[in-house]
Parts: sequence; C-alpha cells; structure tokens
Amino acid sequence: MTDIDLALARLGQAPVPVGLAAIDDAVLSGVTRRRQEVALAPRLMGLAGTLALGLGIAGGSLANSDPASAQSVSPFAASNALAPSTLLDFRR
Repeated sequence: MTDIDLALARLGQAPVPVGLAAIDDAVLSGVTRRRQEVALAPRLMGLAGTLALGLGIAGGSLANSDPASAQSVSPFAASNALAPSTLLDFRR
C-alpha cells in the first residue's frame, strides 16, 4: 500500500466531525440569500434608470431655455469664440 492509500484508510476510520451536521442549513440559507439578491438586481437597475431619466428631464426643463442668452459651445459656430486663435490671444 502507498502512503495515500494508508491516509485514506485512516480518514475513512475517523469519526465524522460534529460541524458537518449543521452545514446543510448554512449552505441552503446561503443559496436562498443569493437567489434573493439576484432577483433584486434588475429592479434596482430599473429604479436607478428611472431616477436618472427623471432627474435629466427635470434638469433640462429647469435650465434657461431662452435661445437669445444661450451661447453655443461648438467650435464650428459662427462666432468662433472657441477657436484656438482666439483662445490663445493674449492681447485682450
């Protein structure tokens, strides 16, 4: 017999640990808790999306909507206020 065979034979003759009797309950409660977490995740993502959409709509409606006072931030706008030549001009 090899050392592994002897070790397995001794292990088979050893008494069963006391903690193994309670391991079933711990494993099953962990599985139940994990299932509840997985079932809750899509609901929380939907709630977060709805909240973000609502805040975006509310923020957009509260913004100044007067087109005369709005300034374009596009570099292709007619005023060219953001062109590199005007941004680097130190003579102002």
